[in-house]
Amino acid sequence: MFTSFLDESEVLFEFEPLNPEALPLSSEQINQSLDYCRSILDDRKQWQTYLNSLAFFGFQNWLEQRSSELVFNLDHPSLEKPELAYFIEAVCNLAVNQFKICLVALGNSRTDTIILPRAIFELPEYRAHYYILIEVQEELETTSIYGFISYSDFQAHKTQIDLEPKADWTYSVPLSWFNTEPDQFLLFVRCLEVSAIPLPEIQNPAILLSQIREELISKLSQLQSSEPGSFHELWQILTWEQGKIIFSYPELLRWIYEVQNQAILSAQPISQFHKNPIAYLTDLFNLLTQPTLNLAGWFNQELDIISTALSWVFIPDFSPETALRDGTEISSLVKQLQENGVEISPQAKGAYRDLGLGGRSLRLYALTWPLEWEIEPEWTLLLILGLTTGTDLPVGVKLRVSDATGILVEQDSNREDQCSYLFTRVVGTCQEKFVVTVSLREDITETLPPFEFSFN
Repeated sequence: MFTSFLDESEVLFEFEPLNPEALPLSSEQINQSLDYCRSILDDRKQWQTYLNSLAFFGFQNWLEQRSSELVFNLDHPSLEKPELAYFIEAVCNLAVNQFKICLVALGNSRTDTIILPRAIFELPEYRAHYYILIEVQEELETTSIYGFISYSDFQAHKTQIDLEPKADWTYSVPLSWFNTEPDQFLLFVRCLEVSAIPLPEIQNPAILLSQIREELISKLSQLQSSEPGSFHELWQILTWEQGKIIFSYPELLRWIYEVQNQAILSAQPISQFHKNPIAYLTDLFNLLTQPTLNLAGWFNQELDIISTALSWVFIPDFSPETALRDGTEISSLVKQLQENGVEISPQAKGAYRDLGLGGRSLRLYALTWPLEWEIEPEWTLLLILGLTTGTDLPVGVKLRVSDATGILVEQDSNREDQCSYLFTRVVGTCQEKFVVTVSLREDITETLPPFEFSFN
């Protein structure tokens, strides 16, 4: 539900002198700003996102008015991703003449300092060459450039006074640090080389994520246990060093964003993600940290090193036609699937792996083939899970498949519908991966390394 910000019956208007440098916002830009913050469910952060959205459009208007020579890229700002807009109260991922730009809205309430997120200064993914304060007068529907500071100047000021971050992962920055001559910003981005303001290089956080994954899973699980209508902030359960790793993965931020809003979202249809968020968190960590099985290699009649190490057995002469004639277990399964309307491409290749769970010997078949595509290459993964003996699966066996967006499917055998196998099919692009989990109970589980399909 979106809170109305401009209820005339509740707002007491005060006279504010019009800034001669202020530029008007169009009704379309205001409506787009409302759209950006509709998915932000926390009232305070919703309001800040609204102000930041107005600041973004105000900055765009200012650039277009002041210079036709500048090359600016304002596509896909962080506002377009609710999880980034929610956790980072600034507008990142912008560029002017190849300089990285970060915008922060300055509202009507004015003090001598402004609270800025620590992330925009210390995380390579969101760090900028220049930070620009945009004065937003939402009632007048105008914005103006208040001031700017470079990354190097911020660091110099910070060192000089030994500025320490606050416990909630923010800095309280004096407004006096900001250069209030916007024309100088235009001069700098026209005349300076990007190398004049060096930024630390982006480091790969995957190793650190792997090292502390269990600790992070344990701590992030606390987010789900909050009382309805309330939740822990990240800074309350994580150290900043742990938080830095989380912020490096938008997928993890998206999970946290969804969990923190679960109480409100529960009034809507429950997705697969919301049914089992902790299970999905484990799947997500596997997607982010585990080496992948590249099934494209199966079309070269070979298993990759990871598949071989995990005891996958390639079916070298497999095809749906030969499978129907050879009398093997896979032929019986393929026949049953086709009789139930499941189409299997003549190009399909397959392999299987035996799993020992709780004293049961299960066999998981994986079949894959490329699909016809119009925009970008796609592939499909067909999974078949049964017992090596071919008898009915025990009650409670589950087959779960997840990707970077959530749990795609979760099937289980039950008493009412005894079956000899479970099967599911998923489709993705060559940039997508799937992680598969087989379980007997919550404490008897095996998650396989992610599947991908890439010819690179």
